[in-house]
Amino acid sequence: LKFIADRFGGRVIKKEGSLDRTAMRKIIFSQPEEKFWLENLLHPLIAEWIVDKIRLARSAYVMLESPLLMETQQHKLVDSLLLVDVPEELQLKRASERDNQSLENIQSIINTQMKRSEKLNRATHIFDNTLPKSSIPSRVAVFGCVRALQNAPREHPSCSFHHKSAVDRLQNAQKRIRNSKNACESCKNCKNL
Repeated sequence: LKFIADRFGGRVIKKEGSLDRTAMRKIIFSQPEEKFWLENLLHPLIAEWIVDKIRLARSAYVMLESPLLMETQQHKLVDSLLLVDVPEELQLKRASERDNQSLENIQSIINTQMKRSEKLNRATHIFDNTLPKSSIPSRVAVFGCVRALQNAPREHPSCSFHHKSAVDRLQNAQKRIRNSKNACESCKNCKNL
């Protein structure tokens, strides 16, 4: 924070001493050279912190959540990429409401990021996030079961159903959820697997 304050002065520091993210955003998204400076300061520190956390992890899986995962080469630290995706118009609306920012400010941020089409091409898995927030838990359950079954042995060892029919049932439930405004009750089927 000291380096940022030295560079940008008090205009980016709140009275209590924390970073004024709104003020910082206005600067870096209107002055590309300042964005470049800030990224050169922060990205190596963030990458080092992430690598340290991954090394310390003792679980079978580690999830890395990062808004600039693909742009900052952090994707090289993972085996697969899950993209939580929405069309740009919805992204603009949601981010504007969440951050209390104008659509123009949000668009200027999006313009500096990797194009959505490129992210879709690079992603291993894509989670459609266009439906209401209340539908997320059931859709995540279906999404997880479909992915697990796609990577499972062809015959499930502990029950009589065949892998392909289970994947088909779950993918159909996922389609019904995607095509409805609310979570579909049939997606509870995946809890029985």
